Amino acid sequence: MTENTFECDELDQMIARQYVNSPKATEEEVATAIKRPYATVQHRIEKLKGAAILGKRTDITNWAALGYPFRYRIDVHVDQEALRKAPYFGAPFGVEPEKGKEINNWHRLADYIMNDLVSFVGRSPKTVTQNKLKSSDLVVQNVTILLGQQADLSVTLRAKNPDAILSFVVDGLRAMMGVRMTSTAHEAWSYTDGEL
Repeated sequence: MTENTFECDELDQMIARQYVNSPKATEEEVATAIKRPYATVQHRIEKLKGAAILGKRTDITNWAALGYPFRYRIDVHVDQEALRKAPYFGAPFGVEPEKGKEINNWHRLADYIMNDLVSFVGRSPKTVTQNKLKSSDLVVQNVTILLGQQADLSVTLRAKNPDAILSFVVDGLRAMMGVRMTSTAHEAWSYTDGEL
């Protein structure tokens, strides 16, 4: 990671907060909301983009239309001792990680959940639901390391159906040596979804 030499000030923070509150806002709308001249705000936004502090991205605004109507949050309790035990470390039982890619810390555990766990469950010959999980049945959106909470990691994902999440949790997460316990919640609504 390179060190960022851009010095953020109160105006930059005001612009950022406005984008958090109104991610679809135009530069003019941001300027109006924070009561600063448009030219000043426009110039500052360009500097923030140039310093890679602000970025342009495409968000999915209608997950249900894409076939993923279910959103879940899974809190994961890590088995710290298992992360140190060879040959599996924190990986699912029977999966021996390559040398140098051992799942032996929280960061690597999060990386495995984010990038490899869905395909692991998809390769399982038998699942708790009796249905084979396809990699297209789930989208893992994020894995977060938590501090000061009862859980150690939090996984957010989208699913096509409840069977997909059941298989991901039971046949995937709970099969991992580094996972001691999980707690799953169906997220009914989020502010980022818009109006109910």
